[in-house]
Amino acid sequence: MEFPRLVYRSPSDHALAEDDNQFVKHLLDGWFASVPEAADGHHSEETEQLMIECDDLNEDDAPTREEMAAKAKELGINFDGRISNQKLFNLIAAEIEKSKS
Repeated sequence: MEFPRLVYRSPSDHALAEDDNQFVKHLLDGWFASVPEAADGHHSEETEQLMIECDDLNEDDAPTREEMAAKAKELGINFDGRISNQKLFNLIAAEIEKSKS
């Protein structure tokens, strides 16, 4: 992947990612890797896999499972212990995005 590269919140709202870490952090914050993904509101399988495999993120920046569980309950998201951290994070991000609309 070449950097810098754009990430998209919507087809018209974009930001610049300078490196792999910043790119994945944007994705985890609800941005998308391409305009079609942003328009659809869903990450491609390739993008989701990149988010899962990226181990270069600073763990201090990532929310803990407990923090995500508390936020999910606050937002009224139903989940159980079988859901992965990534999936829970994505559900929370989607609910926050939905509430902004």
